[in-house]
Amino acid sequence: MDTLYLSSTHDTSGRSAVVEETEGCIYLYLTRPHSGHLVKDCWLANTTDFESLPELDHFRARQLPPPAVPEFVGEGGLVESPLDRAWSLRWNSDGTAIAAELNGQPIGMIASDPPAARALHVAKLGPWGAPWDQGHFERLFPTDG
Repeated sequence: MDTLYLSSTHDTSGRSAVVEETEGCIYLYLTRPHSGHLVKDCWLANTTDFESLPELDHFRARQLPPPAVPEFVGEGGLVESPLDRAWSLRWNSDGTAIAAELNGQPIGMIASDPPAARALHVAKLGPWGAPWDQGHFERLFPTDG
């Protein structure tokens, strides 16, 4: 079965970013410069109804990132058939922050200093990250104009 996997490396910072679908969910990852060591991860969405997924212990035992539980998932947090969507990665100018975009709209971001993750579909602060902050996004990824 094919799953979503998208990666990019920033030429200046040497950091790499990955959007990856694993069992039941999609995460964004950011590495340290010129290294495979993670700075931070960011839950982006579940790909399966939570009721259809195994218990969280299933993911811990297999060392897989867990899907978010319902109380932390906001509207739109279920993305079925992610391969049928347009995914992209967007770096800030110096390569210290990365945003994942779905159909041209940002849905998650990681800043490296200090390490922080925010996602559009996170309903409240918790183990799956922090809720979206549009002002923070605009400061990290200013538009020309």
